[in-house]
Amino acid sequence: ATAELAAVSTEYAQLIGTYFSPHIRAAAFRRLPEECWAPLVLGPVHDYARRWLNGQVKTDIGAYAEVFADAAWNTVRNPDAR
Repeated sequence: ATAELAAVSTEYAQLIGTYFSPHIRAAAFRRLPEECWAPLVLGPVHDYARRWLNGQVKTDIGAYAEVFADAAWNTVRNPDAR
């Protein structure tokens, strides 16, 4: 199970890297350590989803899609990019 989890984690990291690479090369994103991308972008929505699934919040996560998208963008965008 440990090897399988490691393989899934590696594949996931590669997918994230593939998705973000063109934006990083275009300097649309700020320079961040590679291992920080997923936690910074997905962390807030992941936490909300966990809370929603546990019944701690009632509003469907889809209702806040724009809120989470804006938060993710504001976290990684390069403020100097045009």
